[in-house]
Amino acid sequence: MTTPDPGRTRAPRSLARLACLGPLAAASAIVMLAPRAQAQAYPPAPASVRAPRGFVAPQPAAPAAPEHAFERWQVALGIRTSVVRDAGFDPFSTGDVLAQFSATVMHTLRAGEGFVPAVGLSADIGSTSAAARGADTQLNAWRLALVLEPRFVPAPGFYVGARIAPGLLHTSATLNDSSAPASLSTAYWTPSIDASLGGGVRLNPSTGAIGLWLVADAGYGWAPRRNLTLVPELPAHDASKAGATELGSLSPRGMFGRVGLAVSY
Repeated sequence: MTTPDPGRTRAPRSLARLACLGPLAAASAIVMLAPRAQAQAYPPAPASVRAPRGFVAPQPAAPAAPEHAFERWQVALGIRTSVVRDAGFDPFSTGDVLAQFSATVMHTLRAGEGFVPAVGLSADIGSTSAAARGADTQLNAWRLALVLEPRFVPAPGFYVGARIAPGLLHTSATLNDSSAPASLSTAYWTPSIDASLGGGVRLNPSTGAIGLWLVADAGYGWAPRRNLTLVPELPAHDASKAGATELGSLSPRGMFGRVGLAVSY
């Protein structure tokens, strides 16, 4: 019987241990060396740069106003009051005042702040009455005009402007005399022009798509002088039954003021 050699028995056991420990040792080495390799692959972070003393970081720009804060269309309704200090106006008024209902439609040629030109149409309609020569008199006047208004808009919800409004003025005068067979009247057209300064203030927040405005302007209105020759309102074959009546001449010019409410969209 052969006795096994102790040295040969230990050798295989050592090799078996190495075979088992080898993969474990390799895995441990990879785990330990991986962070170092990653650290060497990237350059070190630069040191933080401090701002110089007294440096103030710029503030972010304010957000632009929304487009609907500058509506392009504006419709205004209000009252226009004119002071007519003309002798020809006296038979029709005791206070030298002509009040008219006023309507204006405006459209801006661009949106935004700064210089904003606007164009539109306006109409003023009114009447006044009194007593002259023992008879009742009435004067009707309405004006249709083209409006040119360069505006300055410093911020959404506020503007100032200068307005030029050339147009046509229709005037009609009536005298009702109880002793006459018919009323006496006349009517005619004349050119006219208004020049005024004004502005508007928005009453509701600019976040809405529809704006409510308080608008006003004041200036001077001009129209040429015309003779007031009132003729009876009779058929042609009866015109000789009553003669014409002269009430002098009328020039409906003078200072005026206008205030109203407007809706923009």
